[in-house]
Amino acid sequence: MKIENDFEVAAPIDKVWAAMLDADKVAACVPGAQVLDQLGPDLYQFGMKIKIGPVSMQYKGEIEFVEKDGAAHRAVLRGKGKETRGHGNAEAMSTLSLTSVGEVTRCQVEADLKLSGRVAAMGQGIIKDVSDRIAAQFAGNLQRMLSGADEMDDTKSKSGAGGGAGDAGAGAQPERSGATVEESIETAAAGSQHRGVESEPQDAKPKGSPVEQARGDARMTGGSGESSYSRPRIADFDADAD
Repeated sequence: MKIENDFEVAAPIDKVWAAMLDADKVAACVPGAQVLDQLGPDLYQFGMKIKIGPVSMQYKGEIEFVEKDGAAHRAVLRGKGKETRGHGNAEAMSTLSLTSVGEVTRCQVEADLKLSGRVAAMGQGIIKDVSDRIAAQFAGNLQRMLSGADEMDDTKSKSGAGGGAGDAGAGAQPERSGATVEESIETAAAGSQHRGVESEPQDAKPKGSPVEQARGDARMTGGSGESSYSRPRIADFDADAD
């Protein structure tokens, strides 16, 4: 199964590229994801929790950067994981490409997925809807993270090494919106079951305005701009591992 996602971030391409190569920053922007360990220079162990309708799944696996081309801003990643409670497996070979468009960086992700188990039985339409919504929230979280980092740099430059950076630094943390993702996934699942065909998400489009993403678009946070999502602890994944 091939999945493509495009989104834009209002930040310089070099800054976006650096963030996309930082596994901890990437995981912080993906609801339900966590880096558990670094196994090598470009190899990481990860945990991922997702919920589709009434079905909750937890994966544990590895992801590796197999190619990084800084000049072209292109990277290839290979990932694999399996359910910690179940027999489902997931493998992916993904290509990330960045291009600069004025003051905006356009990100394109192409993934070749191989799925088995419960998630594979849900159909390509639901999986595509889920992928679109996660990509949209990832883009918004990355935008907020980079915008917060810029604010922190500006504050430090104005006030020196003294105070003031703490307040700005709070903006560097991506919004924890895993609950919203689960609600969106449930909506996508229900809608796809009724339609029987794929459709583009109407409430969260990855190519939307990066400024809206940076301001915490109410559509992405259930209308409040805040979220109660908290990261799963490493112990959660280890305790359930096979």
